[in-house]
Amino acid sequence: MRSRFVFLLHLFGLIAAVLADNEAFKDSQLTTSDSSLTSFQHEDTTTLFEETTDLEERAGIPLTPDVMISNFIKSLIATIKNKAKAWYWFWTQQIAEDIYKRLQLDDKLENILVNPKFYAWVTYVDMLNKKNPNNKVSIVQLLTNTYGELAVAKEIQRAVFDTKWKMAVRLLIEQRRNWIAAGKSADDIFTMLELDKLGSDIFVNLELITWYNYVVVIKRKGASTEIASVLLKHYSDTTLSKMFKEAKPIIRLMEYTMKLETAVGKFLKAKTSLAHEHFKALDLNTKVDDLLTSPNLRTFLEYLKVLNRKMPGRPITQIEIFTYFFGDRALACMLEAAKKVKDTETIARLYQAAQFNQWLRDGKTRQEIWKMFKLEEGTLTTNPDAEIWRGYNSYCQLHYKS
Repeated sequence: MRSRFVFLLHLFGLIAAVLADNEAFKDSQLTTSDSSLTSFQHEDTTTLFEETTDLEERAGIPLTPDVMISNFIKSLIATIKNKAKAWYWFWTQQIAEDIYKRLQLDDKLENILVNPKFYAWVTYVDMLNKKNPNNKVSIVQLLTNTYGELAVAKEIQRAVFDTKWKMAVRLLIEQRRNWIAAGKSADDIFTMLELDKLGSDIFVNLELITWYNYVVVIKRKGASTEIASVLLKHYSDTTLSKMFKEAKPIIRLMEYTMKLETAVGKFLKAKTSLAHEHFKALDLNTKVDDLLTSPNLRTFLEYLKVLNRKMPGRPITQIEIFTYFFGDRALACMLEAAKKVKDTETIARLYQAAQFNQWLRDGKTRQEIWKMFKLEEGTLTTNPDAEIWRGYNSYCQLHYKS
């Protein structure tokens, strides 16, 4: 009898506390001194909160005084019930995992955030964690152990845009902390969310927001580079270009799609610029006829290998760099002439094949090459440039049916 009396005293005290501030529990869960959370709230992820805070208005729910009072009463009653149950479990020293299973929270993940039993259990977990700060129970980890990391991430992100967004944001933060503590990289989360398998469907998948915001938190100022690196690791720049061009993102992902496209564009531009600057620094851009015999060419080729290895995406080719500085025609004429010199014959043939391959990839037709060298029917035997056209013609017949 005495224990029941003490429990009732706790319950009445609880009701009084709830009446004083029924939102204290929810708000306290969103407060943290963690620096990564500060980054989460104030960097690019602020859009997430802007979209969710006006959820009722966007959903067309009339926030009249009557509705607000009704919602307040419902919330108050639910909070009292949850805390009453939690106090009982706390008083009888129940194990959080046992309560989790007893409430059958391990039975179905879908819509778990609208399950009243879940909130009662969360209240109890918070009480336990407050009592044992050095041995906390992780709500997200228990859900993950039950349903898997991908399923939990999907459910949380979906719920962020639902009526239970406050709890979803809380779980999102906890999930992110768990990933950081486990040392998960941007690429780890990208593949875990299976964003590497979606192609253009990535722009209609809410998990893209989860990944993007995680990268912003862990990389901060370097987020743009990291985002581009991961995307280019799994999709070629040609594929990404096509994906961005054909993208039809849902409204909530339009901003993220633009940010990804911008990040990839800047990354590729920076990569190419580095190659160009190094080429010029080695004084290789002055005269095309001296290119193959310059001692600095080998130095540049080694640099280009390192650059392509360290910066993902489609490798920058030597021919691309040569063409940028000298143009198609001048480079082609130099290579044709170098084929006739013993010391440069072998390397010139290799570069000419690479140039023909580049023309083929760029979709240059034999007619275009004919016009580029201003060839005429009557001068094919006397014009030295005709040999280049004949070489490309043979290359096309070998590698491409046109």
